[in-house]
Amino acid sequence: SLNMRGAILHVLGDLLGSAAAITAALIILATGWTPIDPILSVLVSLLILSTAWSLMREAAHVLLEGVPASLDRDLIARDIEGTVNGVREVHHMHVWSLDGSSNMATLHACLNDGVDAHKA
Repeated sequence: SLNMRGAILHVLGDLLGSAAAITAALIILATGWTPIDPILSVLVSLLILSTAWSLMREAAHVLLEGVPASLDRDLIARDIEGTVNGVREVHHMHVWSLDGSSNMATLHACLNDGVDAHKA
């Protein structure tokens, strides 16, 4: 889930930041070369930013109720038309993700003549 990925990213960021600080301290003690500290800090920041950007894009897609990439609305409509007795046509379909793993859909279903809407 997005929450778990965010928590893991946070922990990894802390781990990488600590490892970079220790590494920079050891290099500075051994060589006296102080520019290593900001260099490692920028590298860790760029790594965290690249992974956080992907997570933010997915979260924004869910918050903006975007269509999940794994779903094909036309295929869903054809499946409903082919398997639900009495449904002639499906149109005006909206599909979105509630939380990144659970999906929701609304649609208009046109029924064949004489079909009771409660039985279709």
